[in-house]
Amino acid sequence: MASIDTKMQKLQKKLIAMQAELNALENQKKAAQITKETEWVNNLIQDINEILIKNNQKSPAALMKILVETFGNGKSLRNTNDNKINKKPLPVKYRDTAPGCEHNTWSGRGLAPLWIKRYEAVGRKKEEFLINAS
Repeated sequence: MASIDTKMQKLQKKLIAMQAELNALENQKKAAQITKETEWVNNLIQDINEILIKNNQKSPAALMKILVETFGNGKSLRNTNDNKINKKPLPVKYRDTAPGCEHNTWSGRGLAPLWIKRYEAVGRKKEEFLINAS
């Protein structure tokens, strides 16, 4: 019975690998079918040509500047550093108590820093490093 189970598991693994390979091949096929004649590619080329003619530009740098002005730079406004300029740093909530390591601090947000993870790995709790709010 155990040998049948192991054979089934091996076959299931092979099936999963074959399905992944099939998906990869289908994606390659779709990518290979994209040509200048593809509608959206053709429209994009026409838009770029219109912009070049309209602005009478031929250099790659000028083209890039016009494209960025027209279509944007592809970056989300949420992720720009401009939004972080007026933000104040978060107050320190945790501090390392080891002598000489008082510079290790953490606000308590985001991923825990390595020094906290190392203490937790040896059985200590992050609550031990809370700064008293007095």
